[in-house]
Amino acid sequence: MPNRLSGRIKPVKSETELKTIERLAQEIWHEHYSPIISKTQIEYMLAQGYSLAVMQKELCEGILYDGLYLNGNMIGYCSFGRETAGTLKLHKLYLKPSFHGQGFGRQLLEHVLNYARCHDYHSIVLQVNKQNHKAIRAYTNFGFAIKEASIKDIGGGFIMDDFVMELSVS
Repeated sequence: MPNRLSGRIKPVKSETELKTIERLAQEIWHEHYSPIISKTQIEYMLAQGYSLAVMQKELCEGILYDGLYLNGNMIGYCSFGRETAGTLKLHKLYLKPSFHGQGFGRQLLEHVLNYARCHDYHSIVLQVNKQNHKAIRAYTNFGFAIKEASIKDIGGGFIMDDFVMELSVS
């Protein structure tokens, strides 16, 4: 059951908040992805997706960042934005591992789903590493289904070997 009494989601806009996401991403990615992808790829992907400049550019392009706060501290975050007409893309959803299994991830997913409903999106899509079994299970339990497999060259000699998952918004 989500801990809704303490978890609070709010928009991230300030440089300080974005730097908090940058630090959280470093912590979360190294802990979570080290069994799945190499440390070199983790560092490469963090540099590509979590520098202050990248996140500020994404905000300017209409991608939203929201932080999940517990007792005033950010413990997770998500980012999402328009993919195509009627489709919202969930770009990022991460939670400190010590808070997994307590309903906070579901709280972030419900937040994104409510946003999609309020803005007349018909579906939400996301990409998840094929070896990220814990996340795939969480997304499936929430109602997402695997739509297709995707292998994408991301530069630096690395690929993303993902599933594209989709949730119908009703």
